[in-house]
Formats: sequence, structure tokens, C-alpha cells
Amino acid sequence: MQRIGKPRILIVGCGDVGMRLLPLLVEKYRVFALTSSQDRMLTLRQAGVTPIFGDLDQAHTLWRLPHLAAQVVHLAPPPSQGSIDTRTHNLLRILAQGSGFIRQLVYISTTGVYGDCQGAT
Repeated sequence: MQRIGKPRILIVGCGDVGMRLLPLLVEKYRVFALTSSQDRMLTLRQAGVTPIFGDLDQAHTLWRLPHLAAQVVHLAPPPSQGSIDTRTHNLLRILAQGSGFIRQLVYISTTGVYGDCQGAT
């Protein structure tokens, strides 16, 4: 599979939905996938994807992202506790460093239940 000259796309969150999306993208795009799981790295490579190790809970691990791809699909769930989505905040803050490079950001909500908000509405 030739990847030179293909547009680049970054998938953030390679759980169930992300892994289902990958086969639909690898023919048209050079796909990068952010994962915080060392175990997932080999699976991503086998799917024809370039894995990028990083953790949305630790912003300093995201330094590679700002100029990696002009299109980003954000599938990662929010933290399991609290009412503030620090993961999306960390992602947006690092992507802003590539100002003008990111052309499209698609956010897909979690397929699970949002974190425990201590009864807040």
C-alpha cells in the first residue's frame, strides 16, 4: 500500500469506534493514530497505521501532534471522573500550536456514559 502523497489524518482514540474507522481510511489517507497503550501499537501497525504514543491526561506527551496531520478525528472519551473534559482541553491546546495547519477537526462523542459529575446537571 503506497502512502506517499496521501493526505495525512490523525485519529485520537483507537477504541472500538476508532478501530472500526481505520480500515475505511487507510486506502485514502496516511493514517496516524494516538494511543496511550503500548499493547495497541502492534495492532495499529498491523492495520496499516502509524501509531503515535501519547496520553491525553499528560499533555507533555502530545508534543508530536501540532503539525502531524491537517485532519483530526477525536474519538477519545472524557475522563471517568469530574465535569471538565481535560483530555479534549489538552488536545485542543496542543493542536493550537499548529495554528493554520489543522484544516478539519471532527469530534465524535463517546459511545459510553459521561464521567461521574457528582450529581451536577
